[in-house]
Amino acid sequence: MLGLRRIIVTSTATSRLIVPCRSSTILSTKYSSVMMKRYYSNNNVSSPVSSSPIIENKTENSKSDELREFVEDEMKDYQTDQDTDFLEIFLQKHSFEMTKDKNSYTLQKKYKDEQITININPDNIQEPLCLAELPDYTPFLVHVTKPNTELQLRCEYTKDSDEYKIKRIDVKSGNDRSAVHGSLLDERAEDAFINFLRDRGVSSDIPKVIDILLNMRDDREWKKFISVLSTFWK
Repeated sequence: MLGLRRIIVTSTATSRLIVPCRSSTILSTKYSSVMMKRYYSNNNVSSPVSSSPIIENKTENSKSDELREFVEDEMKDYQTDQDTDFLEIFLQKHSFEMTKDKNSYTLQKKYKDEQITININPDNIQEPLCLAELPDYTPFLVHVTKPNTELQLRCEYTKDSDEYKIKRIDVKSGNDRSAVHGSLLDERAEDAFINFLRDRGVSSDIPKVIDILLNMRDDREWKKFISVLSTFWK
């Protein structure tokens, strides 16, 4: 046999057991024992190997059950009450009403004669070609609308940040439109816009609120997958 070498196992008998084995490996004790027992059985020779039974499927069965047990655990609700409470407190404190679509959330409220809308849509981030290109920021849009004027502010925050920044401001008044990039704002102008938004409920808590909402969305998708997967064992 090409690429194989032979190991000769001797015993008290004159017979020899020749076991083929790949040259880069050494026969395990378990494998050698099994082969020797087969040889002695076939040749009516008493075996020096212990005749205790070998249980070969126990480990395989326990590993097979591992996935089923994992799925059963994942079927349980793991959304924390603490996150839910934080979200509810934020909505009540700032008088926002929340609606959700399949992939997005919208927070709305009235402020004097203005309509405040926060759009949270993870699809605003284009899917990267690879994980190494994943953006480290989360965007959201704030609309401040009056009868004849509308402001749209594109904001974003980085991972683990408690503050958000304004990346672009669009203003529309009648047929007139104009826009400015956030990088052109000096410190005074940026602080003025941030305070403008905070007065309307877009506080420093908004990054955490958005993270909770996006996690809830991901949880729904994951639970749907787990629920369908669980039917494999039914």
